[in-house]
Amino acid sequence: MIGLSLFEGVTNWRVPCVVTRLRAQKNGAVQPDASFTPVNTPFRLSFEAERVWRFVVAIVLFITSVLFYEQLWFFPWFMGFAIFGAGASGICPMFMAIKWLGFK
Repeated sequence: MIGLSLFEGVTNWRVPCVVTRLRAQKNGAVQPDASFTPVNTPFRLSFEAERVWRFVVAIVLFITSVLFYEQLWFFPWFMGFAIFGAGASGICPMFMAIKWLGFK
């Protein structure tokens, strides 16, 4: 999960989309499209909030599950349930805070 979040955060490629494109292409090359090109916007920071959220999740999961597992063993479980609840309800306080900070 940590590696997947970091990969998607760095490249801005969603793994299911990449796999679908690779299956559809005969030569196996992924063609870039409009979703991978940067867009100039009037926001303070031109970095997507979803990518920042993925970085935050990966870093917190790494810290709590690898470095401080004995002290913070419950935190990855809490994050999993919180992410599940955010996906079910559509409301994520961390994502709203990241957007409030000025990420697009």
